[in-house]
Amino acid sequence: MIENNHRRSLVSYWGNRSISSSDGMHVRVEVSSLSTDPNPHYGSGKGATIYRFVSGQYSSFYSKVINTNARNAVHVIEGLLHHESDLSIEEHSTDTAGYTDQIFGLTHLLGFKFAPRLRDLSDSKL
Repeated sequence: MIENNHRRSLVSYWGNRSISSSDGMHVRVEVSSLSTDPNPHYGSGKGATIYRFVSGQYSSFYSKVINTNARNAVHVIEGLLHHESDLSIEEHSTDTAGYTDQIFGLTHLLGFKFAPRLRDLSDSKL
């Protein structure tokens, strides 16, 4: 389905097919069999995170349900390598939760440019 969207001429005005970004969205799930611990950032209820990858033309091309307490960065490489679309991603961005030093190294080795949007960058030390 994503391939059909990217073939339309109007979509080319929205951006580039070679860039992408990913982010997680917390969803409350009140199921007794859900074994995750509550995350204080999202309140006291149980939940899951839908980690979604979006192309530069605003089409979702990969998503995964992950543990709310898992760091998003663990799933960045998986989405870039295992999506089943015809996109040729060259550059990927995430928020601070999708960043680790290891992801910088792995994306470079795999031929991707990594451009995270880092919160409080001026307070960080290299």
